[in-house]
Amino acid sequence: MREDGFLKSSDVAWVMASNFVALIAAVITGIALPRFTGYETYAGYREYTLFIAFSGLLHIGFVQGIQLKYGELDFNALPAGRFRLYFRFLAVMELLFTAVLILICIPACSGRITPLFFVIVNAFIENLRCYLAAITVFTGRFRLDSVLQIIYRVALIIGFSLMIIRNSVGWLEFLLFITLMNILVLTAYIVFNSAIVFGSAEKMNIAKADIIEIIRRGCPVLFGEQLSLLIFGADSIFARAFFDSKQFSQYSFAVYIVVTAFTVINAANAVIFPYLKRQEEKDMEMRYLSLKRISLIMSAIMSAFFMLCPVAIKIFMPGYMESISFLGILWVTLFFRTLQGLACANTMKALDMEKEYFRCNLSACILAVLSDTAAYLIWKDLKPIAVASVLVYAFWYFRCDMMIKKRLR
Repeated sequence: MREDGFLKSSDVAWVMASNFVALIAAVITGIALPRFTGYETYAGYREYTLFIAFSGLLHIGFVQGIQLKYGELDFNALPAGRFRLYFRFLAVMELLFTAVLILICIPACSGRITPLFFVIVNAFIENLRCYLAAITVFTGRFRLDSVLQIIYRVALIIGFSLMIIRNSVGWLEFLLFITLMNILVLTAYIVFNSAIVFGSAEKMNIAKADIIEIIRRGCPVLFGEQLSLLIFGADSIFARAFFDSKQFSQYSFAVYIVVTAFTVINAANAVIFPYLKRQEEKDMEMRYLSLKRISLIMSAIMSAFFMLCPVAIKIFMPGYMESISFLGILWVTLFFRTLQGLACANTMKALDMEKEYFRCNLSACILAVLSDTAAYLIWKDLKPIAVASVLVYAFWYFRCDMMIKKRLR
């Protein structure tokens, strides 16, 4: 990666180191939990991770709008008084949403604590963290963000390992620990971004129009990203809703392996959007083609990883043998997922194609729901649902690619 005053090779190295630690954490939690805990514990943990991904809906596009509006600025160039108002506005809004959802969740779950309760609580923490993390990244402080992420993941690894050694914990203990760690990492982000959190802030009546514009621009991107998560998770949601805990765990484990491979490929993704945002549009075609080539090469290399998985599962995870058949289908999604996520999504956001990004993801999401529904009603089996996922991913990538080519002429 070239040095250009904004993006340095050391930045990429730190981001890749952060993602490498995230990969180790994913492997440990994704393999150790199903290996050393019961199906119910793993299903509860995976239910939490499946639905916490949709927590971004509660900030109604505010985080994405901030990135689009201020994505070219360095940290010292940010209007501090206005950003202090932004943080307080977001915190109050998230607190209100959380209170309402808890009041709905408790009676709906008959007063029981469920993984969904932890999703609601952590959504408040996650959205504030995502706001500060987004600012940290687009202002070019990649090293700070990476160090905080590394500390967070290492702490998760240590904590999960100690709980597994105790051999008597369920999903409740795991989710309580995750909540504590999320609070600590949010506190760290606040400390390192204190200049835009504490101090005098602008009045709401001055920045009201600005906030409305941020939400208006951010909403299409937010809904597009949430739709992409729904596309990623549609098959797992069907598995959770219509199959038992064991079948869900088997399918979810196969999905987790694909996600882990994608995490490796996606190592430097955090630097791509702010880098593209600073490029001239005339250079975007070359950047986009390069990203597609890199995506294909990395996906092909990672495909060799899947050849070893069946052997490893038979030796180390005999209770998850059924996952092998699902993995034999789902590994194909890695190619389309990488092309769409690494190349298409970053390019569309950098080109301010918010509306096109939303429309593309909406059409793919509708197709995912319809195809998974049809597969379930006809076969009532998870394998056809896995095949439907492959077709949806292919459609999703080609539709986004067509839109980008049309924009770049």
